[in-house]
Amino acid sequence: MKLKKQFKIIIFLFIILTKIFAIRETSDLLAKLDLNTIAICDAQAFVDSNVTLQIDVENYEEFVAFQIDLILPDSLDYIENTAQLTDRGQDHIIQVSYIGADTLRIISFSMNMLPFLGNSGTVAELEFEVNLDEGFYPLILINGLLANINSENILDEMINGQLEVLALTHILSENIVPRKFSLSQNYPNPFNPSTTITFSLNTENTEDTEIIIYNIKGQKVKTLVKGKLKKGEWKTTWNGKDGNNKPVASGIYFYKLKVGNKSLETKKCLLLK
Repeated sequence: MKLKKQFKIIIFLFIILTKIFAIRETSDLLAKLDLNTIAICDAQAFVDSNVTLQIDVENYEEFVAFQIDLILPDSLDYIENTAQLTDRGQDHIIQVSYIGADTLRIISFSMNMLPFLGNSGTVAELEFEVNLDEGFYPLILINGLLANINSENILDEMINGQLEVLALTHILSENIVPRKFSLSQNYPNPFNPSTTITFSLNTENTEDTEIIIYNIKGQKVKTLVKGKLKKGEWKTTWNGKDGNNKPVASGIYFYKLKVGNKSLETKKCLLLK
């Protein structure tokens, strides 16, 4: 009986030790997955508008400077002197210049070799003119550098993004103020492959105006419009695709007008293929 009890204790200790080693191995593996990354964030913009692009850094080591080259789509033009650092910077400065027809070099550093604050989030924002047609456009990063205090490059990965350009037209002068917020029936309806949605705003909006497409289950399919819009009448187009630019199935869909947190009006449309 004594031997059996001792054997059980040995087995129990063996199981405990195995679990401890497994936990340590998992922790070591996760630690290896901690990467220092620079990313250009996905963004949305309207045809013939401006857009702010953000550069994010996730860092597990302190860094004092970064450099990145951003390859832009044709007709996405940087607006001079709009680049600015977020509050992650200390005494850092930022410099932006074209090094090719469509390649923008972005450099930021501290004269006193101070580190950027924090370990996650946006470090810089830049504004661009959007002279593009409706569609999806790649935002590509190359030649990345994340420098530590010893001037070593600690960058592990660069993450590209994309710009979605939405069709939105201001069709009624802001001097002619609609009586109320309104959402018109889309036309044509039924439609294939695209349809036009018109809506009216009777005040200048300090909150985001949104047109959101939902399926019959109430699931969000795509945010068609999002931005602080002037008063007046607006027109946009839905091309029957979801937020990943994939065609949706035939069926009934709903589109909703929201201002801030308020849902103002919802209408139904029908896609037939």
